[in-house]
Amino acid sequence: MNCQVLGEIPSRPAEAKVPRPLLADNEDPAAQGLRLRPRLGHGSGSVSSISVGVGKHKFIARITICGIAISSQCIDGEDEAEGVRVLLSQMRTALDNLSAEAGFSVRLEGLLAAFVEKPRHTEGSLEFAPLQLRSWSFRVLVDVRAWTGRILSSRRVTSVAEAIAMREQLEEAKCRGWVCFREVWSQCMSHSRAGLAQTAGRASTAVSRTSSRAARLLAVDLSHAKTQRHALKRAQSRQTIASRREALRVHRTTNRIAKLTDRIERALGMSAMASHRRD
Repeated sequence: MNCQVLGEIPSRPAEAKVPRPLLADNEDPAAQGLRLRPRLGHGSGSVSSISVGVGKHKFIARITICGIAISSQCIDGEDEAEGVRVLLSQMRTALDNLSAEAGFSVRLEGLLAAFVEKPRHTEGSLEFAPLQLRSWSFRVLVDVRAWTGRILSSRRVTSVAEAIAMREQLEEAKCRGWVCFREVWSQCMSHSRAGLAQTAGRASTAVSRTSSRAARLLAVDLSHAKTQRHALKRAQSRQTIASRREALRVHRTTNRIAKLTDRIERALGMSAMASHRRD
């Protein structure tokens, strides 16, 4: 598998059927009562609504930047959440506009600065201080569809620096192949709350986490095995089609040679007959 460092998870046509990624920490929107409100435009983020009581809702601003899914803390007002989403979208645009020659690491440094460092007041820069006044959660998204048919989601962390370090670690492991990536991923993947709840009554928390990790790693292994089987079948199918086309090409070429040989023999025969008559 060719190694390449991914900047963003590539966009896909709306009609394309993409395998569902493994969600981190029970993040299924349906399970949490979330109503996603996506905004128009690539990379503009979204605002989710979550029920916190009868007729009461709170909101979460979300966006993915540099392969890291960013979510805000629960926000009381939808307008306020929308304002946070707009700020996140502006930050992504600013990072996307960085010079390509500067390298992808510069974008990661910019992402770190937006949430940690004091904003620099330079011409053309954006003021991201409001981002630093809120609590955030981060998850790393790793595109390994060639191996598992999925975009994997890491465990949730509250430090952008930790998320960036985890992303770099996973991308480096990805370049070394599936075996190395799987080993690193086993340390970075999320722990299902459902799995913890099912085992909490008969085991300690540490054992529960181990059981949950094993179950999620098994799911990834099964996806990997299934994807590789399908890839092998596709390769065999392509090979069969290529063999049939080659056989057909050889057959047609043989027929053409036979017809051409026959024409040459007939022409030589007619030429010999004409020469005999003249004699």
